[in-house]
Amino acid sequence: MHKNLFKEDIMKLSAPKKVVFCISVILIILGLLCTLIPGLTFLGGYQSVIGYWLTFAGGVLLTFGCLLKGF
Repeated sequence: MHKNLFKEDIMKLSAPKKVVFCISVILIILGLLCTLIPGLTFLGGYQSVIGYWLTFAGGVLLTFGCLLKGF
């Protein structure tokens, strides 16, 4: 009748490799620092935009690391 939607074989996640995890954490930390620390003059007026995209890229990289086996 009803399928069990919480079976383990629907989506299998794997732990990301250590390199992927470290790069994604570094990107997320850099993005948060760019967003939270005012007055980073070397970034011009785009520090919040750069911070957003760095955080986004780190999250996407970490997501791919968990979803793709061997990544």
